[in-house]
Amino acid sequence: MSGPDSFGNELRRLLAARPEDRDRVAADAGTERVLVADFGIARSLDEEATVTGGGHREYSPYYVAPERFLSSLPDHRSDIYSFGATLYQLLTGSFPYPNRSDRELIHVHRHEPVPVPSTIRPTLPAAFDDVIARAMVKDPADRYQSCEELAVAARYALSGTPPSASRSARRFLDTALRPDTAILL
Repeated sequence: MSGPDSFGNELRRLLAARPEDRDRVAADAGTERVLVADFGIARSLDEEATVTGGGHREYSPYYVAPERFLSSLPDHRSDIYSFGATLYQLLTGSFPYPNRSDRELIHVHRHEPVPVPSTIRPTLPAAFDDVIARAMVKDPADRYQSCEELAVAARYALSGTPPSASRSARRFLDTALRPDTAILL
């Protein structure tokens, strides 16, 4: 994989092969625009709720931040963890911790090392390993502190151009963070 064009083509190929993701992620065939509709992080406004009245989880276990299982309340950094897990899946075609039961997923999200995308996809730019590692680090204080920060790091990983040196970095962020546009990779 080299550059944005091959990333977009690869993403469209992965989405075609994974029909279960079509409701969450869409790649516009005419552009390099990717819309992520659900990071698996929707939750009730009642922060103490973990299961709905019907007994269903309020999180997707493959993407849930470790603090969701602790007594501390989740915040925006929980969403960043979930986005990191979603980005991992988009880059590799695999869940971060595949083939696990819900009980095992709780354990691995809290205790196991963050998976390294390049072990599954050696053609990925190595910088994505660092992006995923920081987005999914266990301690929220050590994660990216905003989606903007994560988006800049992901763009750098893809392009190899530091954001401060890129003429389009600010334009990228302005576009990616508009209410009608999801993160653009």
